[in-house]
Amino acid sequence: MSKKATLSRRIVLEILENTQGSGEKLGVFLRSVLNKYDYIDPRDKAFIKYLTEGVVSYQIKLDYVIGQFAKVKGKMKPLIRHILRMGIFQIMYMDSVPDEAACNESVNLAVDRGMGQLRGFVNGVLRNVSRNKDKINWPDDMSVIYSCPKWICDMIVKEYGKEKADTILASTLKPAPINIRLRENLDNKTKEEVINAIKEAGHNPVKHPYLPYAYTLENVPGMENVPGFMEGYITVQDVSSQLLVECAGIKEGDHIIDMCAAPGGKSIHAADKCGSSGHVEARDLTEFKTDLIEENIERMQVTNTSVKVWDGTVEDNKAIESADIVICDLPCSGIGVIGRKNDIKYNISPESVKELASLQRAILDNAVKYLKKGGILMYSTCTITKSENIDNRKYIIEEKGLKPVSIEDSIAKALIEDDPTAAATIKEGYLQLLPGLHRCDGFFISKYIKQ
Repeated sequence: MSKKATLSRRIVLEILENTQGSGEKLGVFLRSVLNKYDYIDPRDKAFIKYLTEGVVSYQIKLDYVIGQFAKVKGKMKPLIRHILRMGIFQIMYMDSVPDEAACNESVNLAVDRGMGQLRGFVNGVLRNVSRNKDKINWPDDMSVIYSCPKWICDMIVKEYGKEKADTILASTLKPAPINIRLRENLDNKTKEEVINAIKEAGHNPVKHPYLPYAYTLENVPGMENVPGFMEGYITVQDVSSQLLVECAGIKEGDHIIDMCAAPGGKSIHAADKCGSSGHVEARDLTEFKTDLIEENIERMQVTNTSVKVWDGTVEDNKAIESADIVICDLPCSGIGVIGRKNDIKYNISPESVKELASLQRAILDNAVKYLKKGGILMYSTCTITKSENIDNRKYIIEEKGLKPVSIEDSIAKALIEDDPTAAATIKEGYLQLLPGLHRCDGFFISKYIKQ
């Protein structure tokens, strides 16, 4: 009698079936499923997360392998394709899983789901892959090598050249680091105690070279167990996002509007900088998003921030010329964070990038209106496309009449050492961070003043 597949692999299959091609965000669904199975061992949770994200990230590459080893007449059943992808990923990229176990568990999954008649097929394909995984003849095709849609590969090569494209795309297949911000307004004794507690918990906090309050952590199955997180002393925030707020030059007493603020990291960072005499208004489109902001504000015990549900494309008459600083970290294609959000690359298209660029300009039109004379606009995205970044910078300068402001004083020497070409652009008021080249997410930062 056939054995049942392990619960962890059944959960992975459930996630893949519910997210592939559905438009459901993998990260959101994965968190909800892991919360549902809260009782299972943390090691099993880590296995589920790693296998799920790995299969999605390597999907194009895994399908190439399936095509090399599976002789199928007609269309393969989606369930079997998911099972084969899972098995091949374990065989090729998970040293902790014996090939024998990967094959057997995949067969058990097929039987569990009523596909017992295909058990021989699944077993045969996977054992063939196991025997020949070091002999696969990979094509000279960036899309397969980096498991990324061809149009994205072509776009990155066109805009950055082949060498940088290889670096960027290779980085998308590497695990994204956990970056935290240690709150600047803590006294030195508390800062030291928090970092020491994190170290003792085994998370190896390493100070990031770009900012004095940024750290990278290791071995983090869940932030709620990291010392200082629930107390509000630290928060998860990528270094690129921290740099955006640092470059804004926020002063005590500033009034700040964060146009698209969820989940609230930038707003809280800005609130820490503007002090009790300042104020941050954190806005976003839906109550779901503003609820996330509220949760973080409560955990971080922030008192100088208010939250508002507001569509950034709709003008708010009450906010006209009210802000010293407006932060516009706007909805974008997300190509700069593919390594962190593995499914993004399958859910965007050249057409959607054009639509997003138009949406960004609609929000920018209102953002400029909210600035006082002499006010600062910070425009950013977590992408690397010219149309969403450089072209919108040109729009802000030429169509909206704002003047670029240098961000040179906010940029660490270590960043320039990583990318000497940045030395020129930061003087002109912008910085394009590239995954793999810089030690952070792909991100665009630019600064302007309303004259």
